[in-house]
Order: sequence, then structure tokens, then C-alpha cells
Amino acid sequence: MPGSLNKKIIELENKFSILITKYKKLKAANENLKKEITDKEIDLILYKFNNSNNSNIEVLSPDEKSKLRDDIDSAIEELDTLIINLKD
Repeated sequence: MPGSLNKKIIELENKFSILITKYKKLKAANENLKKEITDKEIDLILYKFNNSNNSNIEVLSPDEKSKLRDDIDSAIEELDTLIINLKD
């Protein structure tokens, strides 16, 4: 009995260690995503400001608009992946 109990304790410790590792990785990924989202929000604000028909501000080029759109789509995909990982 004590041998199987010790084995069970070791298994639980291993599982707990794996969970802590996953949590730390997700936490780091979350911090990176927060920074990226902040950058995207700044870009979006600049984009909206540039398109407010202010004659003193240069409007984004089509390439810049495309890149901004791609960056936002990428951030959304990363968030979706993070949510899926959190569910697992």
C-alpha cells in the first residue's frame, strides 16, 4: 500500500509540475500578446487619425493599410490559439 501511495504522489507531483510549466509559458505568451495588442491599438488609433481627413497628416499608403490589416488578423489568430491552449 505505501509503495502505491508513494507512486501516486510522485505522479501527482509530476502532473502539477507540468501544469506549472504550461501556466508559465501561457503567462509569458499572454504578456507578449498584451504588448502586441497595445501596439495594434496604437496603430489603429494612428490609422483612424490619418483617415480623419486632416490635411496636415499623411494618409497611410495601401501597403501600410494592408500590413496593418494583416497584423490585426495575426493578433486575432494568436488570441484564438491562446484561448484554445487555455481550454486544454
